[in-house]
Amino acid sequence: MAALVKSGTRMLLVTLEYPQPQMAGPPFCVASEEVLRLHSPHYTIREIARQDVLASEPRLFARGVTQLFEVCYTLVRL
Repeated sequence: MAALVKSGTRMLLVTLEYPQPQMAGPPFCVASEEVLRLHSPHYTIREIARQDVLASEPRLFARGVTQLFEVCYTLVRL
């Protein structure tokens, strides 16, 4: 992806975070550490929002998930 965009390009990345051992996915957990590992060589990364969304996802709660956060990041191509 980084090879396809010019320096200064801004992107929005939205992920879900939950305790990975509680559910194998989908949807899959993408922890902030993984976002940084994958994208920091090519992007400036900033978390702009983190919201607890478990109450709005009863099917995931029924599957055993006890914490669920939607996390939004801005990525700016270096």
